[in-house]
Amino acid sequence: DGEEQASIAGKFVPWWLANKIAFSPDSRRVAYVAFTDNDKGHLVVDGQAWPECQNWRGSPVRFSRDSQHVAVACRLPGLFSQTAVFLDGKELARLGEVTSYEFRPGTSELVILL
Repeated sequence: DGEEQASIAGKFVPWWLANKIAFSPDSRRVAYVAFTDNDKGHLVVDGQAWPECQNWRGSPVRFSRDSQHVAVACRLPGLFSQTAVFLDGKELARLGEVTSYEFRPGTSELVILL
């Protein structure tokens, strides 16, 4: 049909459902958020979908300076919402309000500010 699409878990979604595109410092890796029909989304890193989450929208994708690691935070739904922090596709922690997160320069250590 000529419409540009993004891929999520082997399925294609319209380009307008994908956002938050981030490239690694060496430009060899790419990450983006692709939303599904139920307004939940997956972070897709190097073509691999991470766990589904309801709110990726406010969280920047962070690559380590050596481009080997990637981190993102996702606000979880609920009255007393928590934030799930993901590192390399695995949930690292569930915390309250996460202010910021960055990789320490020259390391793969992720620093999370609450």
